[in-house]
Amino acid sequence: MSVKSRNNERKIEAKYSVMEPHLHGKVLHIGCIGPGVDESLDWFHRWLGTQAEEIVGIDLDEEGIERAREEGYDCRVEDAQDFDLGEEFDTVVAANVIEHLNCPGNMIDSAKDHLTDEGQLVITTPRTFTPQNLLRELHGGIDPNHDHVAWYCKETLRHLLNRYELEMTAYEAWGFDRVGVTPLDRAWRQVERILARVPGLEKIDKYQHLVVAQ
Repeated sequence: MSVKSRNNERKIEAKYSVMEPHLHGKVLHIGCIGPGVDESLDWFHRWLGTQAEEIVGIDLDEEGIERAREEGYDCRVEDAQDFDLGEEFDTVVAANVIEHLNCPGNMIDSAKDHLTDEGQLVITTPRTFTPQNLLRELHGGIDPNHDHVAWYCKETLRHLLNRYELEMTAYEAWGFDRVGVTPLDRAWRQVERILARVPGLEKIDKYQHLVVAQ
């Protein structure tokens, strides 16, 4: 198995395990197509469907939505920043969506309008303060995904949610045991593992936020 394949498997396993405890009931998945409708569980929406009693997905990718429908999924062409489905959900999931949006508050507001009284919004997004980002900043600046327009930390996420009268009820920084690709990368990965054992630096090799709000 290639290093890339091993990293992908470990990443998927970590993502699913951290998300699973926060999923229940009827689920709305914002950004359901993501990179594309994959044939395996790599397509996150397919995995979410195995965890939900019922699932609806929304995305602006019309071709992806059509393919998902052909597979039997209830997926609809909607804007994450302005949608009204006329339904309520127990869980609304926006996994690695918020960092792409011009108006993230609009997504939170729309999501809130679709939550049941005890419903919860689950958000994941990349962490800003990672060792790799620090090194990138020292060597010309952080170069994020070309479609990302924002970085978030735990407190900016909390403040944003509070503005829409939602309270952060759970938080976790998560990552996976990444395998280094090059000799330099492998050496740096070993440094990260050592630093993560230092009290107070446990999250140093975590690269994602997971936030739950009600």
